[in-house]
Order: sequence, then C-alpha cells, then structure tokens
Amino acid sequence: SRIVYYLMNLHIQRRTIYFARSGPSENEHSYKADADLSEEGRRYAEKLKEFMLFQHKQKNDNLAPDERRLLTIWTSSQKKALGTAIPFMQAGVPIRQQPVLNQLNPGESDGLTPEELKAKFPDEVIKARENPYRHRYPRAESYHDLAVRLESVIMELEREKNDVLIIAHETVLRCLYAYLFDRPAREIPTISIPRSCLIEITPSAYGCKETRMEIN
Repeated sequence: SRIVYYLMNLHIQRRTIYFARSGPSENEHSYKADADLSEEGRRYAEKLKEFMLFQHKQKNDNLAPDERRLLTIWTSSQKKALGTAIPFMQAGVPIRQQPVLNQLNPGESDGLTPEELKAKFPDEVIKARENPYRHRYPRAESYHDLAVRLESVIMELEREKNDVLIIAHETVLRCLYAYLFDRPAREIPTISIPRSCLIEITPSAYGCKETRMEIN
C-alpha cells in the first residue's frame, strides 16, 4: 500500500516501534464507561514499564552513541491507555496522547454478550460473520472506518525520529499491525495481539521484522 511504501522508504533514520495493549480496566466490556485501570491493570502497567525500559536500555547499550534513540510513548485518550502510560510518565518518558488511537467504537453493541447480540441484532450478527472487516453495528465503526481513521498515525510514525511504544486497544493495534506488515484487510479482525506480549517491530526498506516478547 502507499502508506507502507512511504513508511518503509522515506525514513532515513532507523528506529523501532513497539506495540502493547492497555491494561485491564474496572469495566473491560464497556466502551462508553471509559473505566480506569483495575488493580490488575495497575500491576500490568508497572510490569510493562519495567520490561519496556529494560529492553530499550539493552538495545541502546548495543548501539554506538550516535545511533542511540530516545523512547516516546503514544497512547489513546481513553483512561485505561493513559493509566497504562502513567508509570512511564513517572519515570520521565515523554507521553503523547492521541485521541485518534481510541479503540473501535462498538456503537449499540457496546457491552453486549454474544447471546445478547444475537437476540437484539440477529441480522447484524449474520452480516458481521459474512464481512467482519466492513460490517458496523448501529452507530458503530467498522474495522475499515478505524483503519481509515488511523492513516494519519501511520504518517506521523514516518516523521518520528525516536523509538515509539504505542499503548492502545487490541482493535487499534490490529489495524496498525496490518498496515506495517501489509496484511489483507480481511485478516485484520482476527490478528492476535496478546496482552501478555510486547511486540517489537523494526521497519526497513524490505519490510518489517517483528519479535514478540512475554512481559515478565
């Protein structure tokens, strides 16, 4: 795609992109609630900070002084993403809040169980199965809508000189991952981004290389 072309070929300075999911919130299944991190989420945020900073220091220690890069955190404006970034902020790492990184808006399907969805929107459930990338529930976004919204972030990554850790919801990271690895749109809804993993992505002129590391 043209975005991947720009990302891979216009940036003359090497850098690394990291993906991590937001920590668990006090109301994981509600978009509208925009809940704060749970106790488990706060523990996760602290572990992520320790692990990320250790990995980044190790990487920089193996580079020549003029090749070493700072780390910047990009998060959505949702409370669970911001909460996950707080330990980094306390450690002096620059944080950049970007509402465009907010998760896919589920509209009227927000908070519903699979059984409740079938009862309330039987026809929509069938359509979602047939085309999960382009389908949207009433007043919701589709994955296609989200991918279009995120195009500006891809271009900002092109201009970024530092290493970047993006902390966001799985729906967002799926779309960004698909852009970077040139995955077909139909695969986006099923791309796996486990919360237990920090994903390290190294772009080059020949494509991206990834390493998945268990956060421990």
